[in-house]
Amino acid sequence: SLCAKLEPYRGDILMTIRLNWNRALVSLLSAQSQVSKSALEDILRTMDMVVHHTKLVDQIDDFLERFASLKHLWWYRQHLWTVFDGSLRGREGQPLHCMSFLRVFNTFSHNMTPFTPTERTQIGSEAVDQVNKWLGRVMQIIESYLGQVGSHFVDLERQHAPVEAAQRMLQVMEVSRAKGRMHQNATAPPGHESRASNRAQLEKLRLLEKA
Repeated sequence: SLCAKLEPYRGDILMTIRLNWNRALVSLLSAQSQVSKSALEDILRTMDMVVHHTKLVDQIDDFLERFASLKHLWWYRQHLWTVFDGSLRGREGQPLHCMSFLRVFNTFSHNMTPFTPTERTQIGSEAVDQVNKWLGRVMQIIESYLGQVGSHFVDLERQHAPVEAAQRMLQVMEVSRAKGRMHQNATAPPGHESRASNRAQLEKLRLLEKA
């Protein structure tokens, strides 16, 4: 009978369930089976789900390696570069996670097979070149941000110079003498960046600080 073919419980209950189901499946699909087609479809659907869920318990590492591995992105590395480049200019902190893309290259070596030894050199050298290219792109973005911050810092440093205070006093005297007419060549006084008309520039500085 079917029950006589089943494996007795020996400690690993989930493995025992899968082994017994495989043995039962052979009997159910044999020509001598008396189970109707509709009932067999229901049994197969239910047991497939049970077997799948048991593997998620005691074979989760194998499942992750099989279905969640990023090594297959090697074959889509051009599209991966596009996504990476877009993340550098993304919003809401996306650039903060751009370095996570570099971890993907740790999985590319898993695409090597013992049947083609040349893949080791090909995939390895191309992966290193791609990482260098990505790091160079990150450095370009950092340098551009540092250039913008540096230019603003120079402007603020110039505004705090003693000559600016003297120039501001001279401007006030000229305005009072001209009865409200501003001196056309006068530079902006210290603190002008805090005016409402310059709030866009302040917001830009805050974004650079967050980046």
